Amino acid sequence: MRRLFSYHAASAGLLMLMATFSTAAAQEFAGREKLRSHSAEFRREVIKVTNGVWVAVGFSDANSVLIEGEGGSIVVDTTSDVEDARAVKAEFAKLSTAPVRAIIYTHLHPDHTGGGGVFAGNDGPEILAHRLLVDRVPDVGRNGRDGDDQFGSTLPDALFINAGTGLEFGRHPAPSAYVAPTRTFSGDRLDLTIAGVRLQLFHTPGETRENVADFQWAAELTDYVLAIDDGNVEARRLKAAALGELGERQISAIARNYYLSAAQYLLRDLPAR
Repeated sequence: MRRLFSYHAASAGLLMLMATFSTAAAQEFAGREKLRSHSAEFRREVIKVTNGVWVAVGFSDANSVLIEGEGGSIVVDTTSDVEDARAVKAEFAKLSTAPVRAIIYTHLHPDHTGGGGVFAGNDGPEILAHRLLVDRVPDVGRNGRDGDDQFGSTLPDALFINAGTGLEFGRHPAPSAYVAPTRTFSGDRLDLTIAGVRLQLFHTPGETRENVADFQWAAELTDYVLAIDDGNVEARRLKAAALGELGERQISAIARNYYLSAAQYLLRDLPAR
């Protein structure tokens, strides 16, 4: 009986091990298929956000934005390198031939700053960033290994599918065209007008300490979406988040209450995430 019990116990253990292995293999296969299908998200296209605002997706590791102004344009983030920037600039040229009056770096990571010189060309634009972008020490975690692990940069071709945030990251490096900022700001906010476009740049530490964003612009852009489809859940969430950030940065209690109340109103009756 003791042997019989041991035999059954061993058999049960083996079956459980096989089932676990089978489940893990199935999960791995399903994950790989999801990652393969995710590659479609990075097809090259220039999407119209609203009148005069375009975003180039799929050309590089990060998106690049074109804002058309009066007699000039503004570029937000400049792709990873010379090759990617040239491809995006060629697409933007089909939409606007006006000179670039300003380039905004949201932060220092190379996928946002590597094509600055290409977009600047001979136009002599202002290049804007937070002061911390200039002062910071580059954060190359574990001698560069963080990016390799996160994006699969050093995987052999047979195992690589995509980088998760783009088709690839750092696998085929090209020359950088980074140009240092010509104008920076310290503190929480910079208000300015370029080519007739009113901008409010906010210091929004997140992915890096020097991150900047324009919450006013985000709130205004979502108005166009909600004017067409006032039930668009994601647009309501995005506008509420932008208004919330604006509210938290107000000195006036009246203005703060206005922004935060509007944000709460937009989120009413929305399903939980």
